[in-house]
Amino acid sequence: MGLSRRRKAALIVLGLAVASIGTVGAILRRGIRLPSPTGPHLIGRTSYHLRDASRPEIFTEATDDVRELMITVHYPADKAAGAPRAAYADVTLAAGIAEVYHAPSLVVNSVHSHALEKPPCQTQEGGYPIVIFSPGFGQPPLFYTATLEELASHGFIVVSVYHPYSNGLTVFPDGRVVRQNDAGSQTDISFNEPDKSQDSTAPSQDDVGAVWVKDVRFVLDELTRLNLDDELLAGRLNLSKVGVFGHSFGGATAGRTVQIDERFSAGINMDGTDFSVTQSAGIGRPFMWMCASLHDITDARLAEAGKTRAWAEEGIRMQQERTDRLLQMSSDGSRALVRGAAHQTFTSDLTLLGSTFPWSWYVRGLEVGTIPGRRAVSLVDAFVVGFFQKHLQGQSVPLLDGSTGEFPEVELQRRQP
Repeated sequence: MGLSRRRKAALIVLGLAVASIGTVGAILRRGIRLPSPTGPHLIGRTSYHLRDASRPEIFTEATDDVRELMITVHYPADKAAGAPRAAYADVTLAAGIAEVYHAPSLVVNSVHSHALEKPPCQTQEGGYPIVIFSPGFGQPPLFYTATLEELASHGFIVVSVYHPYSNGLTVFPDGRVVRQNDAGSQTDISFNEPDKSQDSTAPSQDDVGAVWVKDVRFVLDELTRLNLDDELLAGRLNLSKVGVFGHSFGGATAGRTVQIDERFSAGINMDGTDFSVTQSAGIGRPFMWMCASLHDITDARLAEAGKTRAWAEEGIRMQQERTDRLLQMSSDGSRALVRGAAHQTFTSDLTLLGSTFPWSWYVRGLEVGTIPGRRAVSLVDAFVVGFFQKHLQGQSVPLLDGSTGEFPEVELQRRQP
């Protein structure tokens, strides 16, 4: 006996529901996989708690507080280590991110990175070049894991810095969770916002920036110590080959650090501005400015933000003037203008989330640009890795000479003599 139309419809709906549940289940099991690193090295990861007793903590009211930092180190790992895969974030950090950024822990726990948990570090004659990373304002270095892993896979020891009270949160080994506060947030500005004068915020910007620069320089001091007596890193660090890069406010930090500390051989600013104190002198070492393009803002997005096309054109003009000035400051400078990128394109993991169903809702509203997520991350990583391969490893990198069409989104410009 044939089925009635009603029963057929019910069975179809049930079948679709079962299929949907199965699909969602498969997505949840698969999770969010960061791109596989392309370098020849396995990657290890560990963290250190650093305490600078010489610096009072100016972002709290307690008179006996001194500056404390957390750093995460990604490094070339011994292939025979057999170490377990590291979680993207430990339990305390994952819970803190879920609270601070209003995201279910399910999202954080679904991200799968590639680092192993504290395996022995490989050895290399002379040690591995060091690259220190400073994140964007209000963001933890964790959100840049894909880029940090890619760089480490190419034979760098990559040290990312948590700046307490300015980043969204910092988790210390004793369980303390330090959140961003007003004192550490005096310069929460948009670098591409033409309605706001950066001159009016320069004093507080420089105050917070000075703390960040001291953080980065102190981290290098501590790496010098770890290279002598640390069980994992002793003898593995090439302290004569040190670079620094950062995103947004961290990029400004990188610029100032390279300018004033000769221990740093080269640096990159990813879509950041500079501090007013940086403008007083040029940067005497190789430096790259990676910039998002404002040309790609659509009329619909402008209307949504309540802005006009004239506003966007003014932003483009200001961006061009600023990056022209920054480029000319660098003795061996270059600028990579990335069309289709936005400010958060350089935050690798957020960019990946933005193009990963069903997790894209988590970053909805963030400016992650129009370049597809994995393409955007591979593009940014190629220039970051290539820059440090050239200036810290002495390799020939055709990409930086403009001799490859692999990334037509990028307009590479050189400092004019």
